[in-house]
Amino acid sequence: MRLKKEREDGIVYREPYFSSGTITFTNEDEKLQKLKGAEEKILKRIAKWISEGSGRIIEEILNHYINVVS
Repeated sequence: MRLKKEREDGIVYREPYFSSGTITFTNEDEKLQKLKGAEEKILKRIAKWISEGSGRIIEEILNHYINVVS
């Protein structure tokens, strides 16, 4: 994602990376629940980072992907 922060001397951009970490499931029935859990982890990490006084706002989501190994 691209975050921006407006300052007196101009706009500063930053592109941090957020990940949910590795998730393992062995049953097809677990897939949706595990993916929702991963999404929640990422959203919490973004919210925490922004709430710690960075003063940045989300401008754009640049990439979103899932790596799968079977």
